Amino acid sequence: VPIRTRILGLLNPANPETEVVESSPKTYSGYIEMNGKRFEVYNPASTTGTFAFTTRGNIKYLTVEIDNQFIEFMIDTGASNVTLNAEAMQRLGIRNFTRKAIHGTAGGPIEAYHFVIPSIKLGRFEVKNVEASYSPRNVYNLLGNTFLSHFNVTINESKGEITLTQK
Repeated sequence: VPIRTRILGLLNPANPETEVVESSPKTYSGYIEMNGKRFEVYNPASTTGTFAFTTRGNIKYLTVEIDNQFIEFMIDTGASNVTLNAEAMQRLGIRNFTRKAIHGTAGGPIEAYHFVIPSIKLGRFEVKNVEASYSPRNVYNLLGNTFLSHFNVTINESKGEITLTQK
């Protein structure tokens, strides 16, 4: 998420309040000198990350971190929500739900219970307050669009990699 900062006359003496948008964290790239003064220059950190996935059959899996637990998810670009199975629900100790709903799936309608995951981490990326659901019939954890929609997603089948670029 970009952070707004004000640089007071450092880069544009004619305009003492130049607003600059930069990413955080940032990386040091060097310095510039203007009017005998030295200023450090920082570049935004990369907003793209590439991660190896595993494949079993034709299903791709990726491990993410939730509440200091590493949990394997099936990458499901067609799923509306992140969905947890019973084992993950138990590991995370999730017992409270915000609502009950019926979801349409490829296998027909299923009963689902909704809740919010405070944070899902993948590498240096973190998405907060992720809408998620649990269905007693679900065997897999699904990494769906309540997480994936924060990124442009590219899957490289031959390398076994998924690349996420923050939107």
